[in-house]
Amino acid sequence: MGATPLFALNLVGWPRDKLPFDLLGEVLRGGAGRGGRRGRVRAGRTLVDDPEPKYGMAAIGEAHPDRIVTNGRRPAGRRAGADKPLGTGVLTTALKRDLLSEAT
Repeated sequence: MGATPLFALNLVGWPRDKLPFDLLGEVLRGGAGRGGRRGRVRAGRTLVDDPEPKYGMAAIGEAHPDRIVTNGRRPAGRRAGADKPLGTGVLTTALKRDLLSEAT
């Protein structure tokens, strides 16, 4: 969003009785790879037992107030980006509730 990244904190919800910690290690390595390419330093992680796996990062950075990029103040010619196709959240929620057909 126009900032220089300083550090990131991994935030994890993990169903330790359902998924192996080896898989969590792969998730964390994937996040470390993405964070490292952006110059962030990983500052640690917060892990809670959760029936549904969740993973994200809280990133802290510095930006000049005039250079912060928002959807409302995007430079001319710069496209807005999305990290996944629109509607994905609705479909994953329906999947978790057993509301999707196999074809969908």
